[in-house]
Amino acid sequence: MEPEKKENNDENKKEASENDDFNDRSQGSNKAFLIAVAFILLLIGLFFSIRFFYSPEQIFVDEFYTYNGFDFAKIGGTWFTEIQIENRGYIVEARFGPREVEDIHIDYGVYEKVTGADEIFVSVPKDPGPVIAIAGIEIVRITGTYYEILNIPTRGAALEPDGDLIVKTCEDAGNGTAVIVLDYGDETKVYLEDECIIVQGTDEWEIVRAADRLVFSLLQIM
Repeated sequence: MEPEKKENNDENKKEASENDDFNDRSQGSNKAFLIAVAFILLLIGLFFSIRFFYSPEQIFVDEFYTYNGFDFAKIGGTWFTEIQIENRGYIVEARFGPREVEDIHIDYGVYEKVTGADEIFVSVPKDPGPVIAIAGIEIVRITGTYYEILNIPTRGAALEPDGDLIVKTCEDAGNGTAVIVLDYGDETKVYLEDECIIVQGTDEWEIVRAADRLVFSLLQIM
């Protein structure tokens, strides 16, 4: 849409940054985070490769269960499972397991609205804080292009002007653009408001719990 090539390149770089970690500006912190994630994924991969020979209780897990055919392991307060897409395995992590989000209502049609989009914006309130950022990151990991799971171009956005984030609201949804709004409400649920997807929670961690309910729906785990 921009007329100059340089502006397009700059926009692409900005988009990649927002997809990775919701605009984290500390390269040192990013490097440490990536090293930690790589180590954790190595351990999780090891777990899923050897679980056939040993019981889960023998392999440094806090909790383990199988849900709708998917094995879930809780390690250090985070849940991990493995999914297969076109014979390729992916490790997926979430703060809440599927049993912890079964009570959350999700509207019929949310899956189609997200997976049928040409582009997605995950929009957060102004000054969302690290907890709501977790909810956004967990959604972006599944919908975006970095991990190639749903592989739909996904960007972080804000409901009102907030630093470098672009502004996207429900009014921008439609015509191939999906807008997923993370916001507060008097009930924890995931619902459609016309063309917009609302991931709502009664507090910050409830928004994360609703985001994980959406993630499990998109992965067809629930």
